[in-house]
Amino acid sequence: MHCQVPAQTAFDRVQRRQDEIATRRAHADAYLGDHQTHAVGHHGFQRVRLDVPAVEVDTSDGYRPGLDEIVAFVNAGR
Repeated sequence: MHCQVPAQTAFDRVQRRQDEIATRRAHADAYLGDHQTHAVGHHGFQRVRLDVPAVEVDTSDGYRPGLDEIVAFVNAGR
């Protein structure tokens, strides 16, 4: 399963976590505080490629496809 969101959504989530979760300060993602740096990294991400079934899931606002479809995908591989 490959979860994905637009760069701005990911940036907003990093910012919110840094602001709301004190222990996030221990993570090495403070450099992501810059929109441009974050966008370059986000768009340059290379996902792991395996010769197995995969499903793309947009997690921008909930899950698309929905959880029922994701579970059906997982169960189909049994």
